[in-house]
Amino acid sequence: MSLDTEFREFRLENVQANQSGAYSCRAYNSKTLRSETSSPSTITVLERISAAAITITGDNLIAGNSSVNLTCDAQGTIITREWRKDGNPLQGVNIDELNRTVSISPVKKEDNGVYTCQVSNPFSSETVSIGLIVNYGPEKVNIMGEGAIEIGRLVHLTCTAESVPESTYTWAFNGTETSVTGASYIKELSEYEDSGTYTCTALNSITRHTVDAVFELSVKEKGQPGLPIGTIIGIIAAVLFIVVAVVGISVFLLKKRRSLPGDPTRRDMAVYEIPFTKKDNHTYANTMRNPELLGGPAQVTPNSAGRNPQQALRSCSRKGGDSTSSINQHQAGLDGHVYDTPLPAHSFHSTVSTQMPCTFEISLFSFYCEYTNALHFEISLFSFYSEYTNDLHF
Repeated sequence: MSLDTEFREFRLENVQANQSGAYSCRAYNSKTLRSETSSPSTITVLERISAAAITITGDNLIAGNSSVNLTCDAQGTIITREWRKDGNPLQGVNIDELNRTVSISPVKKEDNGVYTCQVSNPFSSETVSIGLIVNYGPEKVNIMGEGAIEIGRLVHLTCTAESVPESTYTWAFNGTETSVTGASYIKELSEYEDSGTYTCTALNSITRHTVDAVFELSVKEKGQPGLPIGTIIGIIAAVLFIVVAVVGISVFLLKKRRSLPGDPTRRDMAVYEIPFTKKDNHTYANTMRNPELLGGPAQVTPNSAGRNPQQALRSCSRKGGDSTSSINQHQAGLDGHVYDTPLPAHSFHSTVSTQMPCTFEISLFSFYCEYTNALHFEISLFSFYSEYTNDLHF
């Protein structure tokens, strides 16, 4: 520090950090005895940055449970601090006003990575990095291998998991622990007894969490194709398709044998009539199914006693359903009256009327009836075809 001879210039040489401060000048007139002090001027002595470092509070961080603070410091004069994670500006965390400390609470597995702090001033800068490890898992545990192998071939199953630190593995077969440890289960020569359920248990030594994965293995004869689950599903679908096709073909062939002539009179009603002849003196079976049960018990009212009405309605019974009422067997006398004979209780709902020729109406129910006379069928709220040989089925 020096002053010129007229004390008008102040000079600092080889400045030190402790010389930073506010400097002012005071002028004094010895004649007038007056003086005045200037406004202060601030001098900041910048010290070169060195020994930058990041410190972490907390260890063995566990995702979802732990918190962490990262603090960036250095020697020298720090004007700015800038944080980055994996080379990108740090976002989504709490940073104090001086950009000195980063706080994360709670930590997530995505917080794993390399954190960088750059400290600088106009004349120097320094960058420091540190890795943050967040322990998590195991997650997404999976067993890979062939689901079906030939007898005598190698059994090789591999267990994988997402975990920090890496998981340890144990194996069980059909619920019994084995001596196998590690990610791979290997047996050189397979036997039929090796078919069964394999369980891999993944353990994280820090989080203490365990997760199981299950694998089904089938050992088959040589040359026998395997049946993975996708193939099994395909076979089931094919069988169902074949069953439906067979039913459809059967229905078509039955229709070709003989179809009842029909004359539907409205959209929700189909009317079919079989002319009465001696050759038609057979037992006709009539079956219909609908889960919705409406209406009341059956009623029979013959109106043509001249055609042996005693045989108009042999029997009528309900099949299936979930409500119960009683049904009477109706025998029509020659005088046209109805004689009721109680039948066992059945679940039977709808309205059935029988005339000569035998006529009945069915609304939304399942039934089975036998007749031995000319038939006229009037069925409401059904779309159906009718046919008969010795038996008539709907």
